[in-house]
Amino acid sequence: MKLSKIKLEEFKTYFLNKQAEILKIITKQSQEDPLDTDSGDEMDIVQNIAIQGISKQLEQRNKALLNRIQIGLTKIEKDIFGSCEECAEAISEARLKALPDCRLCILCAEVEEKQKKQYA
Repeated sequence: MKLSKIKLEEFKTYFLNKQAEILKIITKQSQEDPLDTDSGDEMDIVQNIAIQGISKQLEQRNKALLNRIQIGLTKIEKDIFGSCEECAEAISEARLKALPDCRLCILCAEVEEKQKKQYA
């Protein structure tokens, strides 16, 4: 069962709002002064290095989420958003919001995961 046009528009709006929110965060982070890892006592230096590492991880996570959102938006435009690529059943709305680029319903994803574990 395909998502209605209204639901697709809701997802599109949700994704565009989320995209704008993430871009705002990334822009703010890029404008902040980098931490000084060469001054202060040893504890300050270690703390600043840890903060930089966490900031880098958050930046990478945000960029990955932006990519997933873009995939979701592209699927909406191509009118293929919300259908499982394996069984063609509808993917739950909660799953689509959490994973905008998900290609499989939860049952097919579980089967795929079991198969991967078998061959790993």
